[in-house]
This record gives sequence, structure tokens and C-alpha cells, in this order.
Amino acid sequence: MLNTKTYEINQYVDVKSKAWAHTVFIGCLCTLLIMPISTIWSGRVFYFSGFVAMLVVLNDLKFFTKKNHAFLLAMIIFLIGVSNIIWLLIYYSMESHFQYVYTSYFFSGIAGILSSFIVLLAFSNKKESCIYLIYGIIFTSLITITYAFYQEYFSATERIALIFGSPTSAAYYITFIGILSSQAILRLNINHKFIYYFIHFLLISASIIFTETRAAIFVYPTIGIALLLAETRHNKKLIIKTFAGFIIITLLCSFMFKDILHKRTTDLLHDLQMYSMKNSQTSVGARFAMYQAGLMAGLNTPIGQSADQRADFIQEMIKENKVLSGAAPYLNVHMHNELIDAFSLKGIIGAALIACLYVTLIYTSFSAPINYAGMALTFALIMYGLSDVILYSRDTFIAWALTFSLSVLLNSSGPGQANTNIPRTGSKA
Repeated sequence: MLNTKTYEINQYVDVKSKAWAHTVFIGCLCTLLIMPISTIWSGRVFYFSGFVAMLVVLNDLKFFTKKNHAFLLAMIIFLIGVSNIIWLLIYYSMESHFQYVYTSYFFSGIAGILSSFIVLLAFSNKKESCIYLIYGIIFTSLITITYAFYQEYFSATERIALIFGSPTSAAYYITFIGILSSQAILRLNINHKFIYYFIHFLLISASIIFTETRAAIFVYPTIGIALLLAETRHNKKLIIKTFAGFIIITLLCSFMFKDILHKRTTDLLHDLQMYSMKNSQTSVGARFAMYQAGLMAGLNTPIGQSADQRADFIQEMIKENKVLSGAAPYLNVHMHNELIDAFSLKGIIGAALIACLYVTLIYTSFSAPINYAGMALTFALIMYGLSDVILYSRDTFIAWALTFSLSVLLNSSGPGQANTNIPRTGSKA
């Protein structure tokens, strides 16, 4: 009788834990759905989801630490978040002229801490039908595409930015959603899903082109063809059709958006020419100046420094070398490179954590079962981190972490499935 009662209680707790896990993943979907419309409300939903994920994980931490690669990845994300908070506590001053830098690091730190629990939760699952994830992800993608087209054709903005304010942030968000929804489409058990994939690829590519973000215009098409080739790699006929489809779409985009593409290419060549003439007062030139200035600032104080100290050092460098003057307007934001920005403020430890994140992500994505969407999201994170920062901003950090977590969840299931296996309280599994 006692054993029966114990089994019934454990079974109830198991069902309850699964329900909380589903609540987290629904919260992730809602966060991504709301984000391009309201970052305030999406942030609130994320905080709730992250807090619930933290409680579920801490409820049976021993179980969640058994998958070494998953726990290592989650721990690195957690440490990146904690390092941001510690840096803030050490160097923050009410009199600082760089409040925005400290605010960004604080909120991205919170995002990193909560995201680590969501990532770990996503890795702990078994096969169980959860089709709502697939259709929810596709619906989120459609809402994003619709809003992007609305802004392009019915608003006065030259470059669409959704709700983010910055067109580049919008491009990064669209890229992450595009990768995740591509994975979801490939998980569908329907006829002609490759046709839907190509239509989706065209619409996401167009949305990214509307942001006029050069890095994203290059990165997403590369990822799009790689994902489909990974899916069709065992079928020569499908591989040929894949290449043909992408060639057609590339030509179509080149024709439809030739003015935007020509303008951005011309701007790039102009910026490079100006930088060759020692003028860094351009978009590209300023980035080169920031890379050099940020690296020198980090080397000058490898244990870390405040945003004010970094700014003072770089200002002194600019006085000696006018080529670095393009970095001056960005001292109140970041150095437009993930590793260099972390190194310039948090020193060797900050840069090492970013490097460890990249390496662990690559290893984790290649671990069985291979997560091609996870690889794509890792590639996007690294590529965008060369000319900008993703983990500096709360919203882009959240967008990347949640899309990666949901890609893990989709990857661990069969076609048309996603799943959740959360241990019973006190489980020895």
C-alpha cells in the first residue's frame, strides 16, 4: 500500500514537473513572438520563464548535471552573465558618463543567468509529442515577416528596425528566428515542405535586406543553403534541386532589391577607400578604429577596467593617432566586436569566457544527435560577433539563447515532435 502511494505521488510530481517545463517553453515562444513588437513585455515573459526554469533545474540539479556537455555550456553562459554583474558591482559609479554601458551589461548579465537554466532544461528531454512548438515557431516567423514587410512598405523608415531601434538588432533577430523556423519547417511531416522552405527563405532574406545590414545579408543565405543541404545530403536529386532553388532565389532577390544591394555595396567600397586614406569617420572605418583601440585598451589593463577608464585611455590614443578618431562616438556603447569589447572591459577573463562559449557551442552542436540548426545559430553568433556584439544587448542575447534552446528541443525529437522529460522530485535517474 505504501509503495503504491509513493508511486502515485511520484507520478503526480513527474506530471507536474513536465507541466512546468512546457510552461517554460511556451514562455520562450511567447517571448520571441512578442519581442519584435514590444521588448518590454517580451522581457517580462522571459524573466518569468527563466525564473520557472531555474526552479525546475534547482529542484533536481543532480539530474541536470549528468549531461556533461550540456551542463558545461549552460555553466559558461551562466558565468558570462555573472561576470557582467560582478564587473558592474566593481566599477559602477553614479558619476560615470557611460551609464548606458553599465545598464546594458547589467541587463545582459541577468539575461545570461536566466538563459543558462533554459538551455540546460532544453537539453534534458525524451521523445514526446509536442507539435505546438513547431507550429508556434512557424507562426512567430510569419508574424515577424509580416511586420518587417509592413515597416518597409507602410512606414517612413529608410531601414526597418522592427521595435529594436537599431536595424542591425532587427537583422540579428530575424536571422535567429529564420534559422529556427527553417528547422521547424524541415520537421514537418507534410508534402512539398521543401517548397515551403524556399518560400520562407525568400521572405526571411527579403526581411533582412530591408534592414540593410551587410553582415546579415551575407550570413543568412549561407546558413539557409547549408541547412537544406544537410537535410538533403543523402539524395543527389534533392541536392541538385536545392542548388537550383537557391540560384533562382538569389537571382530573384538581386533583381527585386538591386537598389538596396547596390547602395550597401557602394557604401562598403567607399568606407574602405576612406579608411585607406586614414579616415575612420565611416561605418566600416569606425569599426577598424574600435578594434584597434579596444584591443590596446585591453592590453593596457588585462585584469579589467571601468568604462570610464577605457574611454580615457582611448581618448589619449586618439590624440596621438587621429586614425582612431572613428572610435570616439562609440565609447558610450561598445567596440563592435564581441571578444574585443569583453577584453577591453572585463580583461582576459571576459575574453576567455566568450572564446569558451564559442568552442563549447561548436562541440555541443556536433555531439549526437547533431544539431544543424544549433551549428547555424553558433555560426551566426560568431560571424555577427566579428563586427558587432550580440551578448552585450539584453534583447539580442535573449533572442539568440531562446532560439538555440528551442532548436535543441526540436533536434532531440523525431519529425513532427518535440519533447520534454523532466525528472521526478528526488529522482535518482
